[in-house]
Amino acid sequence: MKILKDVKLKPLDIIILAVLVMVSFFPLTLFANSNTVPNQVIVRAHGKVVKTLELSVNQVWTYKDNGDYNRIQVKDNKVRVQEANCRDLIDVKAGWISKNGQTLVCLPHSLVVALTGNGPVKQDGKVVDYQ
Repeated sequence: MKILKDVKLKPLDIIILAVLVMVSFFPLTLFANSNTVPNQVIVRAHGKVVKTLELSVNQVWTYKDNGDYNRIQVKDNKVRVQEANCRDLIDVKAGWISKNGQTLVCLPHSLVVALTGNGPVKQDGKVVDYQ
């Protein structure tokens, strides 16, 4: 408490602090998840797109590279890494993802599974528009 008494804030300091607090919430509004429904699964390995899967089609696809593998399952508009032979299995343990912008990452295999879409925009559970 003695430190707070020793600090002498000037009016400009208070304005700067208030602006910094407001600016700190800007990324939240900028990157907030939109109401766009994902319709694609993009699979990237080593930074390059290796496969695009439709989210509406139930399927299983296996990524293979030099003995490494990740089995990716798409079911009921959700996706997961069903099985992999990496050490930590973080991507498998993450389970199902279904929201636009969500990702599953396997660092040992340099694999990223991301949901994306220019699907229908929903508002109050009803389709409003297609992007």
